[in-house]
Amino acid sequence: MKFKLFTLGLLCVFSQLLFAQNAFPTDTKVQPNAGFLRVKGKEIINNNGAFIFRGLNLGNWLLQEGYMMQTPRVV
Repeated sequence: MKFKLFTLGLLCVFSQLLFAQNAFPTDTKVQPNAGFLRVKGKEIINNNGAFIFRGLNLGNWLLQEGYMMQTPRVV
């Protein structure tokens, strides 16, 4: 049982590392001191032009909601 949990944990860690590497492309060239971000119309820009936020959010990833487990409603 411990070996299965350990293997599952390693699988989760490696899959997160794999997805994190693919979330940030390496071909983008960002100059140091590119300046502050600012808004121009509907775009967020810096000195290099349009700025795109890239990231990974795992918030509430393992949170079981009440409706998933069909628990009684608490008032």
